[in-house]
Amino acid sequence: MGMFNVIKVKVDCPKCGGKIDEWQTKNLVIDDIYPVDNVLEHYDLNKGMDAEIHSYCDNCNKELSLIIKKGKICKE
Repeated sequence: MGMFNVIKVKVDCPKCGGKIDEWQTKNLVIDDIYPVDNVLEHYDLNKGMDAEIHSYCDNCNKELSLIIKKGKICKE
């Protein structure tokens, strides 16, 4: 699977409403110009982030993907 970064943000599962607080990404960019290496770092969500994030909901057994744009969670 390779290296990734962990984004700490609490989001309700869009499928069942279960709580998910840890997401993974391999394409994190901060402030439009700083690509972040995938080195298993943990980050709190901030307003300069852009990324596609992924997680798994243990409640409904679904893989999930969301988009972060300018630090805001968008739908798939």
